[in-house]
Amino acid sequence: MTHKSVLLLGCLLLAGCTPRANLRLLDIDNGEERQAAHWRLEHGAACDFKAQTVLCISAVDDGTAGLARPHRRVDLTATIGNILTRDVPGTTSTCDAPTKRIQIEYNASYGQCTHCGDPGLSGRIAFAFVRVEDRGRVVADATWSDMRGGTAEQVAYRFANDFTMYLQAARTLTCE
Repeated sequence: MTHKSVLLLGCLLLAGCTPRANLRLLDIDNGEERQAAHWRLEHGAACDFKAQTVLCISAVDDGTAGLARPHRRVDLTATIGNILTRDVPGTTSTCDAPTKRIQIEYNASYGQCTHCGDPGLSGRIAFAFVRVEDRGRVVADATWSDMRGGTAEQVAYRFANDFTMYLQAARTLTCE
C-alpha cells in the first residue's frame, strides 16, 4: 500500500477526515445567553463621527473558516452599505473618496470552542473596527462586537442597525 492509500483507508475507517458541523444549530440567535453587542470608543470622540457622510465598507463573514467543508464565505459589504445609506440621511458608500470618511471593517465567523463537540465551533461572533480617517490619519475609532449568534445576514443587520443608531446619536450631540 502507498502512503496515500493508507491515509485514505484511515479516513474511511474513522468515518471521514472532514469535520462536520450542524450549521443550522450554529446559526441560531442565542439572544440573552451570550453577551449583547456593544460599542467602545477607543480614540477620539463621538462628535468626530457627527458630520461624516462618506463610508468605506469592507464586510466579510468567513462562515466556517478553517474547516474543509462546508465553507460559506459571504461578502456583506453591500448589505451593510445599503442599510446605512438608506437609514442615515446623506451618507454614501464609496472607498474612492480622498476626503474625510468613515472606514468600516466588519468580520464575522463561528467562534472556536474548546468544550464543544467536533468540530469545536460555537455560534457566530462578529467584530467591527469603525474609524474616522482624514487623508490617512485616524481621527477617531470605535469597536463593535457581538456574540449572540445568528445567521451571517442577521448579525450583519444587527451591526448596520447598531451603527445607524450610533451615527444618529452622534448627529444630535453639541460639539465644539
